[in-house]
Amino acid sequence: MSKDVKFIDVEPVKDLNIIKKVEELFKIKFPNDYLKYLEQCNGAYINPNCFKTDKNKEESINNFFSFNENDKYSYILETYNAMSKYIPEKIYPFAQDAADNLICFDYRTDNNPSIVFLDYETAYIDKEKAISKIADTFTDFIESLYEGEEE
Repeated sequence: MSKDVKFIDVEPVKDLNIIKKVEELFKIKFPNDYLKYLEQCNGAYINPNCFKTDKNKEESINNFFSFNENDKYSYILETYNAMSKYIPEKIYPFAQDAADNLICFDYRTDNNPSIVFLDYETAYIDKEKAISKIADTFTDFIESLYEGEEE
């Protein structure tokens, strides 16, 4: 990935077997480009962090989820288990924004997932309407990130 991004407060993955465990539980294989970046983005914040959805709405990523079981607030399985009834089937979160909306892999149509945004408030009412596409691949997602304007 050529995009100049900074990952902040990275926590190295303590047990690489956890990644396989999560893949087995989700019944998926994480994309190779995501796996390559995991050692840089596990539990991290990122800069730049803004992106647009296919609904032309600007959003931002707060942090990536962690594969370390002791990361109480950002452990990937904790988040998935807490939110799973509001997440459509075959969609798996890997990051969140500051309002706890989710950035996810979408495996509904392919084993090569696209990246989608899940608005959790909308998901309480209609899971499918809560989904907005961000990018075709994880690499495209990273490369689409930009600096937001100061308010």
